[in-house]
Amino acid sequence: DVKDQPIVAVSHEMARAFCKWLAKTNAAKLTVDLPGEVEWEYAARGPQSRIYPWGDEWEDGRCHAGGEDGPTAVGSYPDGKSWCGAEDMSGNVFEWCADRYDEKLYGRMRNKNPSVKGVGNSRGLRVIRGGGFSNDDYICRASYRNGMAGDEVERILGFRVKLRASRAMLLKAPAPAAPDAPPASDPATKVNQP
Repeated sequence: DVKDQPIVAVSHEMARAFCKWLAKTNAAKLTVDLPGEVEWEYAARGPQSRIYPWGDEWEDGRCHAGGEDGPTAVGSYPDGKSWCGAEDMSGNVFEWCADRYDEKLYGRMRNKNPSVKGVGNSRGLRVIRGGGFSNDDYICRASYRNGMAGDEVERILGFRVKLRASRAMLLKAPAPAAPDAPPASDPATKVNQP
């Protein structure tokens, strides 16, 4: 079904324009953007710094990779979910990140949270992560990173969005019910008055 396919053949600029449009049209007033490179990697690798979203060993059938048949529907490989439940972080399509690509960034910033949203190389490359349907296990590693010109449009290139609620929204949200608490409409929760 086409509605379940990842959005592909979009440039970095097109992906950012979509995020801006979605931010203006969402009723919840969530912040919408492409994930930063570090955010993307943390969602894929987690606090354990896994090699692949599902663990440290390549396992066939955990993602869509190694073929030429094009992308598959989002969520087709549930056993490939990352530690936080993010699907398709390896294989299927490369994903744009918000940052500019700097091939030496991680070496220079070992003990910091690297981000190059406002700077970058003179070629205007943007970060892509995740590997795609035609890539092998090396390129589908959660740590693999590369750069691509922001105006590139490729069948193997898509994006995911990052949604963030404001602090005010989080403070206004109702507290979740205790897991063992009966619903408020349950007659057992009403106190009998004489």
